[in-house]
Amino acid sequence: MSKKTFNDVKEWLDLKKGYKIEKDPAYTVRRYIIIDTKKNKYPIRYIPTMTEMYAELEKIGVDSFIDTYRADTTRTATSTTKTKKTSTRKTKNKTKNINEVDFVPNSLKNRKAEQTVNSYDAEIIEAPENVAAYSNITSLAEKKQEKLIDFNVKVPKVHNNYYFPNNIHNIVTRLKLARNIFLVGDAGTGKSELPQHLGHYMGAEVVRINFNIGTTEQHLIGKFVVKDGQTKFVYGLIPLAMMNGWWIILDEIDYAQPEHLSALQSVLEGNPLIITQNENEAIYPHENFRVFATGNTKGRGDESQSYAGTNFLNMAFLDRWSVFEISYTTAEAKICKNIINDGTFITQLTGYFKILRKISHDGELGNVSFSTRRLIQICEVLALGETLKEALEFELFSRYEGYEINVMKEAAYDIWDRTHYFGNNWKIGDEHIQTNNISENNENSDNDSYESFD
Repeated sequence: MSKKTFNDVKEWLDLKKGYKIEKDPAYTVRRYIIIDTKKNKYPIRYIPTMTEMYAELEKIGVDSFIDTYRADTTRTATSTTKTKKTSTRKTKNKTKNINEVDFVPNSLKNRKAEQTVNSYDAEIIEAPENVAAYSNITSLAEKKQEKLIDFNVKVPKVHNNYYFPNNIHNIVTRLKLARNIFLVGDAGTGKSELPQHLGHYMGAEVVRINFNIGTTEQHLIGKFVVKDGQTKFVYGLIPLAMMNGWWIILDEIDYAQPEHLSALQSVLEGNPLIITQNENEAIYPHENFRVFATGNTKGRGDESQSYAGTNFLNMAFLDRWSVFEISYTTAEAKICKNIINDGTFITQLTGYFKILRKISHDGELGNVSFSTRRLIQICEVLALGETLKEALEFELFSRYEGYEINVMKEAAYDIWDRTHYFGNNWKIGDEHIQTNNISENNENSDNDSYESFD
């Protein structure tokens, strides 16, 4: 059977049985009202797709379908349960947790547990024409997020060799409340990877858009295009994510322009997105929809001058986020061990990066970054047989100039014996020797009998 839409179901009921079906205005989606030939109205709650509804109606008939999926009795029972809970309360001062009270966070008030893209006509779910800033939109647009995400899960310490930060349970708590998560930290700390790995573990589809000078409101919201001689509105990433229940990452948001952020205000508050360009269409957020942002700054400028081009973000905009600082993981040695099997060298390499970070923090180096990402890249080329000298030269030193390189090389000679590791082109699998001390390395600095970095 070909894919069916709400309009197909509506047409089948009208032509075959004389019944009418309409979307229940009291709900966003997955709630319908079927009207029989005598004008009797039956509220229906149906979770699967329109294609499955169409097939089930054909199989069991309209009357059986109504009896199976009537929603009014369920609503009555729920109301009775709430009344009973209130009447049996024994003390006024009893402390209740979030699961014991009828608590709905502001960010979830405009969402429904039944939300799905199925109530929207299928033909509108297509990728924007300009997809250069998006990842996997074309394939994701064909997927419908049918299953509601369970946010009451315990996240492991590691997932697919990604080590979650110690405060991951605090992030999940806020995701449960549909809060917006702003991840702040230096380059290469794993900010963008965090929501991707978390989404994969929890069963969410995750899409990402990078803010830069070429990003426009059309990329985010959508635009009209002419296709097959007809003018049609093509949705941007934000409404697509809201309708489909994807998680969205607004990457490098401190590079965003003010006009980008103003278009996001209502979405960040949990309200529907009003697309004024498309006759004020209201896009309600799917229950699974969540928003992340990443930035190298907290949106209040960059005193270090390490991230040129970042902007000051509006305080009203920043007030809509829960902010988490992400630092370099303490599991760097474990990450390296998954790439190269040399415990001694891994201790040396991670120790070297700690020294470089301290030197940088103390002001001896300028705008430099010694990230976990860089550490991984060094390990990867070493695993393929490059020498230590080559790995450090092309993955680290060549990124900088002048005195910065000299400072980093001297730190390297404090970790690794200059003759053995750099003069003899040491690589993974070769033997280790005791590292010389600083004075011995300095005495060898003028020795030309072996090849060195210089």
